Amino acid sequence: MGKINPKFDIKRFLWVVVPFTLVAAFMLYMKPKDPNAERPNPFPLHNLNLVGQNVQGNIILNGISIANYKLGATKRSSTVSLTPWLINGENKLQVSINKSKTPKSQETATLKAEVHFQPKLGAIVKNQLFDLKKRPPLKTGDNDTPQTYYIQASELPKWGWSKGKADFHDISEIKAAIYKLHSAFKKRNIAAIRETEKFLFDDMERLTGREGLERRQYRGEIILKGEPEPLGQLRVIPYADGKVVRVTNKDGLAPIRVYFRYGNGGKIILTGQYWSKINGQWYVVR
Repeated sequence: MGKINPKFDIKRFLWVVVPFTLVAAFMLYMKPKDPNAERPNPFPLHNLNLVGQNVQGNIILNGISIANYKLGATKRSSTVSLTPWLINGENKLQVSINKSKTPKSQETATLKAEVHFQPKLGAIVKNQLFDLKKRPPLKTGDNDTPQTYYIQASELPKWGWSKGKADFHDISEIKAAIYKLHSAFKKRNIAAIRETEKFLFDDMERLTGREGLERRQYRGEIILKGEPEPLGQLRVIPYADGKVVRVTNKDGLAPIRVYFRYGNGGKIILTGQYWSKINGQWYVVR
């Protein structure tokens, strides 16, 4: 019996395949886009811009230490986002100003700061808070009383940290929460990590207008393939009557560090720096 070699029907192929391809392409084009992708922030953004030379200090907002800054001979500007720590209404901002240790040939120490307010329309208004150019030179070791200012904010969401319980907390209890989260990273327990960091990610989603960080590919990649460093000597400092607790290593950075090394590069997660006790549980909030 001879082999059957049917003639290829090009017309039938085109009638079947081409319409199917067009429909698939149309469905892909019409697929709903991520509603959070490139979504503009629905609230104003506030930044503190520091410009100066040979000065350093601390920034405290609503009783919470949110950042340190250090300006030298080459790095003469630094920007700190205030929005993640602002609440609706009056906010108390304090900026300490100390002279950095510098060579005698660089005795000049100046500092000015501006608050950049960005409303929905995108207009930027700059309000200069202070300028030290005309004041006497700071002496090494000076520890000036922090400059205090008040910022009115509105249209902000209720951040996760604002739900924290303002009360004295047992330091050993906070350290236990750190150990537990560190263990979750070691065991690659993504569910436990997401639960502990859920208030952080909810806030970050509001801030960035994009998909929550826990769903981004790079973070999952680091958790699954990276290795957390051993915990160092923890430093625990409560702020705002214990509403927010800051935990760092001796270097002042986040205590939990996970690295995923490949080639000559790598990726990193730093987490576990700011905590709040919400509904009886400890959560990472920043």
